[in-house]
Amino acid sequence: MPNVLAPNGFQQFGRQDGGSPTAGLTTRKIFAASANFATPIGRGDPVVTDGATGGIVMAPAGAAPAQGLAGVFYSCEYVSAAVGKLVFSPFWPGGDNTIVPGTDVIAHIVDDSDQLFVAQVVGGPATDAHVGSGANLADVNAPNVFTGDSTNGVALDGAALASAGFRVVGLLTDYVSPSEQAIDDSAPNNFVVVAPNNWARKQLAGVA
Repeated sequence: MPNVLAPNGFQQFGRQDGGSPTAGLTTRKIFAASANFATPIGRGDPVVTDGATGGIVMAPAGAAPAQGLAGVFYSCEYVSAAVGKLVFSPFWPGGDNTIVPGTDVIAHIVDDSDQLFVAQVVGGPATDAHVGSGANLADVNAPNVFTGDSTNGVALDGAALASAGFRVVGLLTDYVSPSEQAIDDSAPNNFVVVAPNNWARKQLAGVA
């Protein structure tokens, strides 16, 4: 049975065995001065550090930049220009007129290098042969404004493991019974479990 293509980004899926129990959310900022300030970010979207401001912005599709991914977006809070009060949101809607001038967006990201994520493959299908290979953000699309979730999937890129933002550790069906979630691993758009690969917390390159 064909898999319905309806990706929702990189969603948390447990942690790697043996990882230190220090999981949590890290607070970062999204600065209005950033050139990508207007780009929306959904829960489950990878983010990178903006070299011009030191804040975070939506990651580009494809291989991670030299400094690695900063993490995966979870939520944010900002003083809304529309309602004049603090708003807590699972996604950043983007736009220069969203916040009160002179304020910044406080974002919460998952940057734990032992965190596992589940994501839907755009294309594929992923097979056991992809385990250990690289994977990257496939597209940059606006989030679902009703749920706040990302609408982006993962692209398999086994030829560029060193620069890949993620590494495939298994198919979702290795972890979840087909009776819990109907997935056809013989068809495109199946699901994989991935681990951080080229992330800022795992390497020494600075922001360009």
